[in-house]
Amino acid sequence: MTTSLQVCQNSSMHALQKEIDRTVPMPSNPDGHTRVMGYQANQHTCRAVRDFLDARLRGRKDSLRHLTAEIQEVPGAKYSHVSASYSTLK
Repeated sequence: MTTSLQVCQNSSMHALQKEIDRTVPMPSNPDGHTRVMGYQANQHTCRAVRDFLDARLRGRKDSLRHLTAEIQEVPGAKYSHVSASYSTLK
């Protein structure tokens, strides 16, 4: 469910991104990465972290499905889960 605050934040971020694209020159990049690629990677990362925290801290089981779906959208991304145990923390 999207709230009006989220819509407003998304609109503001989109406007800010357009302004940055227009005014700040892109440094040379031999890897071919672009601002758009960086922005998209940042958005994927933020959603994945949000979904993980929602699942772990709020107990929302559907967030794990969202997390897995988010990771599958990114070409070359891999997901693995290592269970923490007391013995590995020593």
